[in-house]
Amino acid sequence: MRKLSGLLEKASNCTLVLLMVLLTVATTAQVLSRFVFKAPMLWTEEVSRMTFIWIALLGSSLATKHKQHLGLDLLLDKLPSTFQLPVRILVHVMMIMVALVFVIAGGDFVEKNAGRISETTGISMLWLFIAAPISGALMLFYLIEQIPDFFKKKAANTTEYKGA
Repeated sequence: MRKLSGLLEKASNCTLVLLMVLLTVATTAQVLSRFVFKAPMLWTEEVSRMTFIWIALLGSSLATKHKQHLGLDLLLDKLPSTFQLPVRILVHVMMIMVALVFVIAGGDFVEKNAGRISETTGISMLWLFIAAPISGALMLFYLIEQIPDFFKKKAANTTEYKGA
């Protein structure tokens, strides 16, 4: 499982680098065409929006893998140590539920809208819509991968774990 996790992380990182390059090129082209040449290119705005969405969703899955997602550690650290692990587990379960929503609802949305074509670029909107279920599946994978960490840390010291 750790090997697959590493491969998924590398693929995500490579994809993010390519998307950042594409976002930079599209945004630069938009600025130059609009302010220098006074003839804005319509496709640049849509490509920028699509790449930004992909970057946000893939980035959130990597944040989940590295346990750097938005958390309430400041509040959890104020709880008595006996409550910290159960609350962290509850938060983890809630995150799994959200990831499942991304996968299931996102998959349904893709299925219902897969035939749509972008008017500006002519690209199938499937390439945009599929970002949600893919990132949800990655988050779900990483969250499931982290479950054994709760039991390892429970035996040691529950206040040290910052998993959720």
